[in-house]
Amino acid sequence: MRSIEYLLTFSMLLKVVMLIAVLKVASPTTP
Repeated sequence: MRSIEYLLTFSMLLKVVMLIAVLKVASPTTP
């Protein structure tokens, strides 16, 4: 069981989702 790799992948995905959310909030006019 590679829990460390799972946590790293989850953290990276979470960062991407947060980045997209921030960009959408910063520029709501973009589709």
